[in-house]
Amino acid sequence: MDAILGLLSILGFFVSFLLFVVAFLRKKAKKKWAINMAGFFAVFFFAISWPSEQTNTENNTSSQPADDSKQLETTGQSVGIDGVLKGDCFDISIVDIKWTDALDTSLGKITPENDGNALLCITFSAKNTTDGTKNVASAGFNAYVDGKKILPRVVVGSVNDKMVFVGAVSSGMELVGYSVWELPTDWKEFQTSYIDAGTALESEQHFLICKEDIN
Repeated sequence: MDAILGLLSILGFFVSFLLFVVAFLRKKAKKKWAINMAGFFAVFFFAISWPSEQTNTENNTSSQPADDSKQLETTGQSVGIDGVLKGDCFDISIVDIKWTDALDTSLGKITPENDGNALLCITFSAKNTTDGTKNVASAGFNAYVDGKKILPRVVVGSVNDKMVFVGAVSSGMELVGYSVWELPTDWKEFQTSYIDAGTALESEQHFLICKEDIN
């Protein structure tokens, strides 16, 4: 699946690039093609950094949970907004949380895709605790809202000079970036652990965030 995703993202990138060149030569709007190229590049990075199914099978000798509720039960100790989540390769902490109807980025405004939803934007700090360079990405967050699995939005552009939560981090160094989830406006609890992209090992801890705790 990751190979197919990577191939499709490369194809999409080159199509967007060709259309960008055409728009440039015809002196038409080029911004949307630039955004598309950035989005396809981010998807390609996710695809190459995420472990293959074969790797996951080799690293996990026990059977996978039958449903999301069972997987949720395997998550260990919860930490609050001010806590530190200790992953296999990174110590992750929360720098800032924003609950908003729309998010302004350096490349435009992000709005919810569905009526009745809003955006949860969390800025994380990830410090590499290993002896080598490791990759970190929003796709590694194993997140749930009120017990239901939820995936992060694919976003581009910076927010308050912070980059998207994705990239390679050298040993002992830190990456500060943001991730975005689209949630129903009546949500109560959001929680997420982190699965390392290289080892496929999930953190024993998870962040637990209550809507009432967000200023």
